[in-house]
Amino acid sequence: MIKFSPKDEAEEIYYGADFAAVLSPGETIVSASATIRVLEGTDPTPGAMIVATTVFSGSKAEQFVVGGVPGTRYKLAIHIVTSRGQKFIDGGPLSINQRD
Repeated sequence: MIKFSPKDEAEEIYYGADFAAVLSPGETIVSASATIRVLEGTDPTPGAMIVATTVFSGSKAEQFVVGGVPGTRYKLAIHIVTSRGQKFIDGGPLSINQRD
């Protein structure tokens, strides 16, 4: 599980995961995607925080995340498929701070 740094509601940030520990020698990431859901609080459209395509290079995959509801805690998950057909998911909680 990843410990993502909290995000201000106005920030637009790439959050990512490094899958080096699960990739075999020579194995690569061939596709990546991300999902987000509410853990605590209320947000009727958490998927709106996921914008653009999930990017990947080497053993890392990143997702651009925008917005969010202050005081809400989400779970951001990064999903990958490898050149060997394996599927892995990593992620963790992401909190949204209110601007002062």
